[in-house]
Amino acid sequence: QEEMKLTEGTRLILERREVGLDAIPEGCPITVGEADSNFIYRIWYWWLTPLLKKGYYTSLIHEDLPPIHPEDDTDRHSQMFHESWDNAPRNRRLIRALLPIYWKSVLVAAFLRGVTEACTFIAPMLLKSILEFLQDPEQDTWIGILLALGMFVGNVARTLLIQAYLQIIFRVSINVGGVLKSKVYTKALTISHRERQKYTVGEIINFQSVDTKQIQGVCFFSL
Repeated sequence: QEEMKLTEGTRLILERREVGLDAIPEGCPITVGEADSNFIYRIWYWWLTPLLKKGYYTSLIHEDLPPIHPEDDTDRHSQMFHESWDNAPRNRRLIRALLPIYWKSVLVAAFLRGVTEACTFIAPMLLKSILEFLQDPEQDTWIGILLALGMFVGNVARTLLIQAYLQIIFRVSINVGGVLKSKVYTKALTISHRERQKYTVGEIINFQSVDTKQIQGVCFFSL
């Protein structure tokens, strides 16, 4: 019975792919990068819609993926981190090497977080005003409409601010993980043979994967 369900599901997927591929015009760009999208498309992530649509109908290949955002280029971040690492003092060297690169993103994320918390406190106040409006029939109708619109706009703004905040901290976390892995890999290639004998291949791989992943998680949850 499970094999029959699998066969039926495969048939439906193939039919869906045939219809979907016919609906995609030839020579039409399937994906547009985030950097080439306008403000509205970035807020609602509409720039991902063509990619998701094509992935729904057929398998994606590397050429279908949009170009990486210039702000997320690993080579660019690694170069800035290496320069900052060389100029950072020995005391808390990692933190002082990362702050000059990501302090602007951290400040923006903190600001968005503060505004989000403010919207959280405003919603109960508006709700209280709406309840008071309902209990007082002598108040004008336009006051209730404004209160309802204010509550709606506040919830929408809070949702948009939360997703913008999460996007920033996810981006910072991923970039930090990338530069740390690049630094460990570069260090492993440049150390002398005597120093390399102090660490096994497994320990070096552990530095690149587990330890950098933990620091990456600290950057995410600390923001």
